[in-house]
Amino acid sequence: MKGSKDIVFIRADLWNTTKALPKAIEAAGPLFDNISILEWSKHSSVDENRFKSTPHLLLSFRGSVGSSGIGRVLSVIHFLVWVLAHLKRIKPNYIHFIGIYNIPAVLLFKIFNPRTVLVYEIRDPYAFLFRRKALSFLLHHLDRLLMRFTNFIILPNEYLLDYVSTAISRDRIFISPNYGRIKEGDTDSSFNGDKMNFGYFGYLSGERGLKMMENLVRNYQNEIILHLAGNFNESIIKVFRKYENVIYHGHVNRMEALNLMKSVDANLMLYDPDIKLHSYMLPIKFYDSCMQGTPVIVSKGMAALESEVTSHGLGYSLEYMKDSDLGKLIQEMRRSPVEAKLLQDYFFKKCNYEEFMLGYHKFYKNITNE
Repeated sequence: MKGSKDIVFIRADLWNTTKALPKAIEAAGPLFDNISILEWSKHSSVDENRFKSTPHLLLSFRGSVGSSGIGRVLSVIHFLVWVLAHLKRIKPNYIHFIGIYNIPAVLLFKIFNPRTVLVYEIRDPYAFLFRRKALSFLLHHLDRLLMRFTNFIILPNEYLLDYVSTAISRDRIFISPNYGRIKEGDTDSSFNGDKMNFGYFGYLSGERGLKMMENLVRNYQNEIILHLAGNFNESIIKVFRKYENVIYHGHVNRMEALNLMKSVDANLMLYDPDIKLHSYMLPIKFYDSCMQGTPVIVSKGMAALESEVTSHGLGYSLEYMKDSDLGKLIQEMRRSPVEAKLLQDYFFKKCNYEEFMLGYHKFYKNITNE
């Protein structure tokens, strides 16, 4: 709209659970006359209540994800054409987009609208998802090249600053960590106190410790109980169904997940450290676990997470796929457990949500020259 400040937020992901988009809209919303959201939740329905506090126009892409490699590429192209069509119609002054796959549509729009300000939010660097170093290297440098055509960058933590092109000055980068508003769960007193209760809550795959967790429950059936919650596919549920020391809680909401996190003795984050992305992650479940006062167990080699855990005494680390060390770890946990207060002190010092949102709003005020 001519003379008004209009912004479009763009997000496409498997699930609609990320807090990144609601936080961005909360921070930027008061500065704009019109807010539009273009999103694609590939494996979940759209939750329109996430943005109810800010007036907006929500447009959801209804295309399905292709089952084959070619099908997936075609579905992404379909989404990008849909995005470009809406951008041409809305003609925003500002675009805030999450993820590298939105860049083709956004840059094509900017070619014909050079005054449009682009805010590129990087949550999980796509280049770091691949094991093959050559492919990862090429994609990283392609991403760095494309960054030069954007105006501002948002990252989930400071460990990823090296990922950004050197052409982007530090004052054009904002850190938006993976945590939300403070919510403290309740302890479930029914959990077995004779065994160690471990928890894993969220998306689970082979790269996120599936095989290692199966080894743990098989080899330590008398020592541990594993609590799982998430929207798992049937093949993963089938893996754990045969073990009596595994409790699958199904798909739970955020408050139920926090209750489970608070009730277990430790939350597992045993990701494959050979996936480069895992060396840079500080996932929301890490902050949530600290908020609930529950220690974490992480894979050695998850550099960012291991550094936070070991330097602040927030939990323990295990060699990836070396479950023989768990017996010693259980003894250590019983002998000298991590105090809940230490974890919560870390969280409240690092994660002041109101202070963070003031900084985020100031960042957007600088962008819009308010």
